[in-house]
This record gives sequence, C-alpha cells and structure tokens, in this order.
Amino acid sequence: TRRNNIRIKFRKRFLNVIPGARSN
Repeated sequence: TRRNNIRIKFRKRFLNVIPGARSN
C-alpha cells in the first residue's frame, strides 16, 4: 500500500505539471 501511495502522489504531481506547463 505504501508503494501504491507513492505512485498515486507521483501521478497527481504529473497531472498537475501537465496543465501547468500547457498553460504556461
């Protein structure tokens, strides 16, 4: 479960970076 949490956090960060870079 801990490893899964890391993947979820990474995915959330990646999703946040995609729209941020596109808007920039």
